[in-house]
Order: sequence, then structure tokens, then C-alpha cells
Amino acid sequence: MKQLALYTGLRIAVLAVVFGVLYLVFHGRVSVWAIALLAVVVTGVVSLVAFRRQAALAGAQLSAIVRRVGNRYAAMRASEDVEDEEHLG
Repeated sequence: MKQLALYTGLRIAVLAVVFGVLYLVFHGRVSVWAIALLAVVVTGVVSLVAFRRQAALAGAQLSAIVRRVGNRYAAMRASEDVEDEEHLG
């Protein structure tokens, strides 16, 4: 979870900084919603370029978590099937 938290924190921090800069530049001329939308787009581009390594690590960590949950679920289903067979047979 450490890599996922780091990546998420970096993206949130960049979003806050980009939004702040855009707000200072465009406040009064453009709506806050437009500034927020532009900040999300800019942050996405910056994240793709600057945080490529962190994104790969976070993705690998998330995949491992999903795999573990899937394995637990499959084991639980298998044990339920065995219990059902014992009761029926």
C-alpha cells in the first residue's frame, strides 16, 4: 500500500499546486469549474510524464492486492463447495 499511497499523494499534491496557479492566473476571468477541469487535465499529463515509475510500482502493488483477494475468494468458494458436497453426499 505504500507505493499506492505515495503515488496518490503525489497526484493530489500536483493537482493542488496546478489548481492554485491556474486560480491565481485566471480567477475572475474563468469559472472555478473550468479552472478545476483544466487543472485535472494538466495534472493527468504531468502524472503520465513525471510519475511513470511511481505509477508502475503502484499498479504492480494494486495487482498483487487484487490477486490475493481473488485467491482468498476462490479458496472460500472451494471450501464451500466441499462443505456442500459433504452435506449432500
